[in-house]
Amino acid sequence: ILHLIRTRYLSNTIYTSVGHNILIAVNPYQSLYTCSDRMMTECVKENETGARKCDHVFKLSEYIRGRIINSSVHCSVIFSGESGSGKTENSKLFLKPLLKHRDNSLEQKIFHGNFVLECLGNAKTSKNNNSSRFVKLLKLFFDKSGNLESAHVDSLLLEKTRVNFQSADEQNFHILYHVFDD
Repeated sequence: ILHLIRTRYLSNTIYTSVGHNILIAVNPYQSLYTCSDRMMTECVKENETGARKCDHVFKLSEYIRGRIINSSVHCSVIFSGESGSGKTENSKLFLKPLLKHRDNSLEQKIFHGNFVLECLGNAKTSKNNNSSRFVKLLKLFFDKSGNLESAHVDSLLLEKTRVNFQSADEQNFHILYHVFDD
């Protein structure tokens, strides 16, 4: 599996599917075509036709959406990895197909709310200039037709001690620099 992931990564294929419901992503530390709206459309189309070409977070998102609509089951998605591995970016990409058919104002509130959380809870660490220092649980509620009805966010700040102490190569939460900027 590791050889396959490395080979795909070297060809700028950062996603590798392991079954229907596990997706491994390797952060490329650069912008790639694979995160574009055109790629999202291709993955959604493949999901509708049952094709297996596209290993992508967009396809996983559509798969989950289909399970919610067709089976009325509760689904959970976990983004796990080290600091700087791309959890926050992949969670944003995961939401795009889920929210693209929805009420635009609710979609905007979800994305803007995420931006506010990042401003309040992100900080520079030794591994990442913009590291999330909080855990976020986003609950999306859909009706039987697959339309987003509401959303709820719970967050937990991981490093309250960061306010009064940081290591030499780290910084405090970004928001504090903006609040106290001259």
